[in-house]
Amino acid sequence: SCYNSLEMAIEAKKQGANYVAFGRFFTSNSKPLAAPAEIGTLTAAKKILTLPIIAIGGILPENGALLLDAGADLLAVIGGLDTENSTFAAQAFTALFSQGSH
Repeated sequence: SCYNSLEMAIEAKKQGANYVAFGRFFTSNSKPLAAPAEIGTLTAAKKILTLPIIAIGGILPENGALLLDAGADLLAVIGGLDTENSTFAAQAFTALFSQGSH
């Protein structure tokens, strides 16, 4: 996890990381005290890293496309699937990956 630090991501790559994760991007019930990350960090990371980039923190089907458009390759979600209809939520997340330019 690189939180909001591009420098940490670069160092992780140098040390052999297979992917990097940034976040939390939105209010998160699972990590309520985590420091917020900026969406611009995803965009900057996408320009210089060749590793998969993961966004985490408060991600819902309604805000996930914003992170994918900014440069995230994958979305790590917990609360976004913790609904009365988790199948519907999973389908909504899946649809994000077939939409838009990401």
